[in-house]
Amino acid sequence: MLAELDCSFGPTEEVGVVLPPEVRNLQEFQTVKVEIGVSQGWPSLDCKSAIWRGYASVEYVVSIRLSPSLRIRQYRLEMRLGGQFPGDDDGNRASILPIDQNAIVPFDAHLLLGLPAGAALPRGFNDPVLLHLFDLVEGIGLRENAG
Repeated sequence: MLAELDCSFGPTEEVGVVLPPEVRNLQEFQTVKVEIGVSQGWPSLDCKSAIWRGYASVEYVVSIRLSPSLRIRQYRLEMRLGGQFPGDDDGNRASILPIDQNAIVPFDAHLLLGLPAGAALPRGFNDPVLLHLFDLVEGIGLRENAG
């Protein structure tokens, strides 16, 4: 399966990132992978998530499932626990949740930026970093309806 990423994030050199031994350069160092499936079911999204979970620098995989009409709005946030992602059949695997007003995805700023725990964060950088999924999806719906 050819894996094409929908969105990713990795820190910049100025942050003072510490590359894991498996990562050769900063361009390969991405801590968050986002997979968005419109008209795709969870089996397809889970296949892609499994690919991203295999990357050494990835700390978070966010999978988002939307229907074309946005009636279906779901997400799953997967993160490393004790250095490993839970497997597909693991009882600790993250649940699929609705994207509603309470859909706020937290990211540990140190993991997000590839910094050791306790290291100084860039000035003004929040910890945790909060992503409000509902607002993002609502913005998509508003743009679609305006066009």
